[in-house]
Amino acid sequence: MPGKADLAGDLRLARRSVLVEVNAHIRVAAERLAQASSVSSVWEFMCECGAADCRAYVRLTLAQYDAFALHDRRILADGHGDRSRPPALRPKDRVLARGRPAVFVKLWGDGAVVRFDDEPLAPKVVPLGQLRPLADTERAEAP
Repeated sequence: MPGKADLAGDLRLARRSVLVEVNAHIRVAAERLAQASSVSSVWEFMCECGAADCRAYVRLTLAQYDAFALHDRRILADGHGDRSRPPALRPKDRVLARGRPAVFVKLWGDGAVVRFDDEPLAPKVVPLGQLRPLADTERAEAP
């Protein structure tokens, strides 16, 4: 049964994915408006930190937004979000996610897509704080 920390992390990831989607729609609308008239080249995008009380905006040009999207980086207001480096993982690396053995697929925002050993056909997104690479000795013991 998931604990409070697991649920809070899941909610934060869900909020972030919604904010990423909203920003993608802002990007499309901004490009249409820019083509139709001589509107400002700087646009306000929503902070993607995922905090429940965050209402901050980040001013970016479309080129700046595209650079964030190209490198799969979140748009964050100053001082928002965990800026720690994600663990150095490659696809197919063995990991423990929420204490369960899994295979790392890819990074996704502040989370990681993993395939749990007991649910290989149902990839899940877990917060990076609940993920750690398996040590070499643990890899030998993993099923």
